[in-house]
Amino acid sequence: MDNNILDISVLPVPTHKKRNNTIIGHDHFDIRYLLETDDNAKLKHAKQEVSDIKWFEINEVQKFDIDIMPIIKRVMKKVEK
Repeated sequence: MDNNILDISVLPVPTHKKRNNTIIGHDHFDIRYLLETDDNAKLKHAKQEVSDIKWFEINEVQKFDIDIMPIIKRVMKKVEK
């Protein structure tokens, strides 16, 4: 593990409503780092930004049924190197 960025994705976000506010379409930059932590570490996050977050084992990633699976698979190949 090092301090380098592992992966970057640029995802277009269309104009949408969020908490009764109109959010103008924009690009969303996902920047990923590889982190290692103690099994008992607690997650701290901005609840207004993230609604569902949890730690998971690296071998569990394949069970997720999500739209960004191609991105996750690309990142996993980098991690396996």
